[in-house]
Amino acid sequence: MRISAAVGVIAGMLMILPGQTALPIIKEYTPGILSNKTQPAKGMFLIASRGMRDSNFSRTVVLLINHSDRGTLGIVVNRRSNTRLSQALRDLTIKGLGNKYIYYGGPVALSRAVYLLRANNPPEKIKNILDDVYFGADRLVMKKLVQRDRARKSLRIYFGHASWSAGQLREELLRGDWHLIPANAKQIFSQQPRMLWHRLIKRIQPRGLVVQR
Repeated sequence: MRISAAVGVIAGMLMILPGQTALPIIKEYTPGILSNKTQPAKGMFLIASRGMRDSNFSRTVVLLINHSDRGTLGIVVNRRSNTRLSQALRDLTIKGLGNKYIYYGGPVALSRAVYLLRANNPPEKIKNILDDVYFGADRLVMKKLVQRDRARKSLRIYFGHASWSAGQLREELLRGDWHLIPANAKQIFSQQPRMLWHRLIKRIQPRGLVVQR
């Protein structure tokens, strides 16, 4: 799997980009879960297939943040690290960070923090992904959110992200590397993120079934 790390491309993808590319994708396994008319789009999940060979994405669930004919940006939502938020944000002295952990968002730009937030009244400079779920990359906004006890409870911070160059995700979907389903907030902010892939793949690709190539 090729990884695009071009700064200009990634910076552009942090904004809403026009255009959606039509794409016939993989076989429907469970009625209502996936159809051959499903298209990559903001607010969708990419679920790694059982046969995914890239260790960066094996058994991952990726939330699509943006998809256009210029490329795709996503965040791995089910890989919690062993690094506490208090260790990663040493410049902040805030009580209550002890039980919060950093998440691995993907193999691109691992030194850069991005975040997902559930909010009814979101701050500026963050992008709505679906329902009450928002994505942000502004560090100053992130620091303000971390300092608010109520906001901190509905905030997840990720280091790194996933990206695909123009046409790359299409190739991977046609190859059967991914399943594509609608995401929901409860799954994104699952209290058992490491189990999320296992629960979803059982519904989408029961053992013994293969992806239609």
